[in-house]
Amino acid sequence: MDTMNIVFCTDTNYIMPSSVLIKSISLNNKDKLVDFYAVIDESVTEKDMNILECELEHNSKHKINFLRVNGDAYQNMPNLGVSKEKAKKGKITATHTTKACYYRLSLADLMPETVDKVLYFDCDTVILQNLTKLWNTDLEGKAVAAAIDEGELDMNYDQLGFSSEYGYFNSGVMIIDLAYWRKHNMFEKFLRIIKEHEGRMRQHDQEILNIAFYNNVKRIPMKYNFQEDYFKRPEKISNFYAKYSKEIEDSLRDITILHYTAYKPWYKECGQPMKDCFFDYLKRTAWKKYRPVWKNKDLAFNISIYRMLTKLGIKRSQYRKSRSIK
Repeated sequence: MDTMNIVFCTDTNYIMPSSVLIKSISLNNKDKLVDFYAVIDESVTEKDMNILECELEHNSKHKINFLRVNGDAYQNMPNLGVSKEKAKKGKITATHTTKACYYRLSLADLMPETVDKVLYFDCDTVILQNLTKLWNTDLEGKAVAAAIDEGELDMNYDQLGFSSEYGYFNSGVMIIDLAYWRKHNMFEKFLRIIKEHEGRMRQHDQEILNIAFYNNVKRIPMKYNFQEDYFKRPEKISNFYAKYSKEIEDSLRDITILHYTAYKPWYKECGQPMKDCFFDYLKRTAWKKYRPVWKNKDLAFNISIYRMLTKLGIKRSQYRKSRSIK
């Protein structure tokens, strides 16, 4: 049986969502041989690793391997520790970037040479269905496969250095041709891109990957990377909806992978209509007693009032009604 290779990158702060990610994959791919690869840094403890290993004990076909990196080697990557003031002034959107975001740029060197292809997932994704069809996607010679990004129409393509006709993909879910990355020494190319775009980058490694592969990416359906904006009422995303309405509607009925691209479900600020899916899997993990907290307590009162008003019908929610969502 073909083994599915799945990789994610984490530090000690993301062990809880990492647990949810691998549990959701494992439960929806019970009959598949799955090798997980967790790229971790020095912050990840033996206890953290034991927690992740225990999440897979229910299935002998699933195992996890740990690939440790030196986090200090990534401390000069773009847009780390950006203040709100600097972000606003420089139009930087990657205010939540951590070093772990950049570890995947090194995957060709970190992964065993016997592994030529991997499915990569951000730790703020939850898998709702079997992944066999996605895993078997024909890359048609492309370096990566990925879905469009919800901000595709808002990107500054002059700054990126390629035409808007290529669009912009979200790197939270990718099929990666590691053989291609190794053959073309992609990590060195990523470093050149960082140097060439110094001071002009607005996001994190997603921007680097788009610049590197804008004309070398296989598009996959958005149901494999269903993002926050796709839940919003059509008038809230009018231009995007006009372009992708059919795919949004089709995907809403068949979401395979949820990607919490705005507030994460482990924070009370999250209002995403399907945030409960995260907790459906959470309760199957070692973190079953976890309860959401406010990321920014200063927002608590205003958000609570807004939610009360929308529930009473005084305010209109930015999201579709729940019956519109599977």
